[in-house]
Amino acid sequence: MERKSSVVLLVCFSFIFGIIAHSFINYKFGFFWLYNLLLLSSALIIIFWQDKKMRLIFLGAFFIIFGFARFDLGILDNKIFSKYYNKEVKINGLIVDEPINKIDKQQLVIAPEEIGGKKFEAQEKILITTNLYPKYNYGERLSFNCKLQTPKKFEDFDYAKWLSIQDVHGVCYWPEIQTSLRVCLPAGREPCDEAISSGLPRSPRSLAMAGILKFKNFLIEKTNYSLHEPYASFLSGLILGARNSMPPDLLENFKRAGITHIIAISGWNISFLSYLFFPAFFYLGMRRGRAFYGMLVLIFLYVLLTGAGASVIRAGVMGAVLLLAQKTSRLNRAGRALLYAVAVMFILNPRTIYDAGFWLSFSATFGLIYFAPFLDNRLCIKSKTARGYISATVTAIIFTLPVSSYIFGGISLWALVANLAVLPFVPPAFVASLSGLLAAAIFPENFADWAFLPAASILNYIIAAANFFGKLPGYLNWRMPIIIVIVYYAGLLFCTIKGLAKRDYENE
Repeated sequence: MERKSSVVLLVCFSFIFGIIAHSFINYKFGFFWLYNLLLLSSALIIIFWQDKKMRLIFLGAFFIIFGFARFDLGILDNKIFSKYYNKEVKINGLIVDEPINKIDKQQLVIAPEEIGGKKFEAQEKILITTNLYPKYNYGERLSFNCKLQTPKKFEDFDYAKWLSIQDVHGVCYWPEIQTSLRVCLPAGREPCDEAISSGLPRSPRSLAMAGILKFKNFLIEKTNYSLHEPYASFLSGLILGARNSMPPDLLENFKRAGITHIIAISGWNISFLSYLFFPAFFYLGMRRGRAFYGMLVLIFLYVLLTGAGASVIRAGVMGAVLLLAQKTSRLNRAGRALLYAVAVMFILNPRTIYDAGFWLSFSATFGLIYFAPFLDNRLCIKSKTARGYISATVTAIIFTLPVSSYIFGGISLWALVANLAVLPFVPPAFVASLSGLLAAAIFPENFADWAFLPAASILNYIIAAANFFGKLPGYLNWRMPIIIVIVYYAGLLFCTIKGLAKRDYENE
């Protein structure tokens, strides 16, 4: 009987392969055929149970087909929305996600309760774009008229697929919002009209989310009061993931310099910071086990602080997997944890495969687990801290380059140099910024201004570096073809496996 761990690995690999393969095949196979294929493969597993090789082959086939089936079940047909596309309709619904506040507008994800006077009970959501003011909050109920449209597919960006990650399958631009009713909270916390609010959700999850986002907005307001632009919006993007209010020219320079990941709450970000922060606990005298659990607590609190969105939770999981690799120093265990985490994410939401942040998270985490230690041992640098920082930076750049180019359509020739110049200052910027936010939340506003000074000096350097490298010639508007992406990662995988095999041979 084959080892259980090997069977679990085969199951996960097969399921993930099925999800990925189906994502490239733009065709809905239908449950009837997939159901019968699953039955057939199950029968073949039973028939060839005594033959180990055949049993494993058909077991893999079963979970590849299961991956196809899960992907199909995750695709909504929009049978209800399609009736209202390009029509003026009245919609009543709830704001079910954190509002996205940009410089000149705000975007709200709405879960419809009624469309055109008819009750709506499906999962599809609507993204509306409206004026920056008045501000709307998570949990408010809106009534508005708009022309419901299907999300567009741009030449270099499939907006519809990206929105589908959140079950958003309709968009409305500049609707006429008639009423706004806040969700009724428990007695004594926020009075509201029980008659109007009847039927609105009061689950612990929704109340907790409302409290988290309220606290996050409170911190953003404190930051805006104590710092002027662009430092305030940059700090909010760096710490709280609220980068949408940053000036467009500064965002462009971050992109051209290849350091946008600094202000994107993703697995790239959390994994890299975990990789750098984890050794710091050793210098404080903590053992490896305690340092691991201490970092897990910090990641959990950070996920809550940024709003606990689905993408941030996935980023936290990736960071936790990397911490496991650092705690155990056993790459096989960490690699399996990464594989299991991806499989669970795909089971919960197969449309995660369309999330650019997921692929950046996965590629960076994989590289930091397997390739960074190998590179660290090859660098001729005496300082362990400097060696770890350089190996982590180079690894993250190498492993995320193809994904970044394929998704965002560009490559910064200054990315490596810019990251080496900037990333050492990101952990101090986090510590100084969090200290400033803590002071702003507790102490009077005049004191908070002084508390933000250390953070402002570090942020000033990072912004100056981004503007310097962003204005240099060397940004290529080139989308790497998918075949080159596959060959690139196949080469990286080959080199990584070869390096690990060589290391194991040398250690014998």
